[in-house]
Amino acid sequence: MGRKSSKAKEKKQKRLEERAAMAAVCAKVEAANKVSITGVKTGGGGWGEMPTVAVWAPPASPHLFLGRLFAFFPLLQLEDPLEAFPVFKKYDRNGLNVSIECKRVASLERATVDWAFELTKTNMQTLYEQSEWGWKDREKRDELTDERAWFLIAREPSARPVAFSHFRFDVECGDEVLYCYEVQLESQVRRRGLGKFLLQILQLVANSTQMKKVMLTVFKHNHGAYQFFREALQFDIDDSSPSVSGCCGDDCSYEVLSRRTKFGDGHQLPAAGHCGTCCH
Repeated sequence: MGRKSSKAKEKKQKRLEERAAMAAVCAKVEAANKVSITGVKTGGGGWGEMPTVAVWAPPASPHLFLGRLFAFFPLLQLEDPLEAFPVFKKYDRNGLNVSIECKRVASLERATVDWAFELTKTNMQTLYEQSEWGWKDREKRDELTDERAWFLIAREPSARPVAFSHFRFDVECGDEVLYCYEVQLESQVRRRGLGKFLLQILQLVANSTQMKKVMLTVFKHNHGAYQFFREALQFDIDDSSPSVSGCCGDDCSYEVLSRRTKFGDGHQLPAAGHCGTCCH
């Protein structure tokens, strides 16, 4: 009986530590998603103080929780992820001369958001309609304007936008990740290295914020994009992708791809029943 009791205690301790670690992961991602361009917003509406983040730490493992919690403190200073990397705020090669900014969706002009939606619709509607998802204007607009959305915007000297990436900090299968929702370019700026440059920026941001992966979803029938991500950018098929996990059968029209950061080689937390996010 004493032996069984010891094993039970070990299992309980392990569960508590896993829950504490997951709470810290969620807190880390939540902090990244809540930080504003102009400062850190508190629960009371003030600026420049510690944000209010709901986390839970089992008393049985405070050292584990605090270790993970302190890891996301650099995110509290995240006003502009590119501020420390000025060389990535400009792309001047292959006949292009564009500046690149990183902003939360709430800081974008309405005209820029409308442009991003229309460009996405122009580039992607047919591909969506060839999948099981279908295309819905309202769903895509809601996705682009979600409060957690960050944008990289590439602009010509006239300030006209020509390319963008929509990304978020999220939790997938127990890992804190930077999830790339869109990379869209106007036709006249394609095949000049700008799309690859935007993805390299996302990888840089993921590393600087201690995310474990950059992830994205790509349609299998979007052959050019699939080849671009797999070959030019060295993305792998993620373990959560339907072709690996088997969750949706062989007829699924998309793959989930990922590329690990320097923080992504450690132990992955067990997913809580499925590979969804835990923070929303």
